[in-house]
Amino acid sequence: MYISPLQVFAGDKASKSYFARAIDVDTRMAGFLIHVLKLYRPNVTCIVAPYEADAQLSYLSINNIVDCIISEDSDTIPYGCKNVIFKLDWQGNCKQLHIQKLFGTRISGFDLTVFTPEMLIAMCVAAGCDYLVGDF
Repeated sequence: MYISPLQVFAGDKASKSYFARAIDVDTRMAGFLIHVLKLYRPNVTCIVAPYEADAQLSYLSINNIVDCIISEDSDTIPYGCKNVIFKLDWQGNCKQLHIQKLFGTRISGFDLTVFTPEMLIAMCVAAGCDYLVGDF
């Protein structure tokens, strides 16, 4: 019976984190997955992004082609992605952001109901993301 390194260190979150970062999906692996999906799940559409996928994923979201984007980071938010699932783990735990719910949020001393998409973009860039060059 095969036991993966992740199973061996199942109780050790730090080790699991390092093992997960060591995984690299190359084009051969992605091609194999697309092939398997075509064979066994022909109703699943696969789209390959030529470069960074953030803008393309957001386009699909904005135009209601997809219901949700699953991502490890928040780089689709400045592009206007409607619904994003972040930090999905092996047990199915995650964080989810619905942009419309965000714009309807009122927290004591912080009212997002007055936020515009442009203000959200500025906030994302100021917080630090792929769209900010260098440190300031």
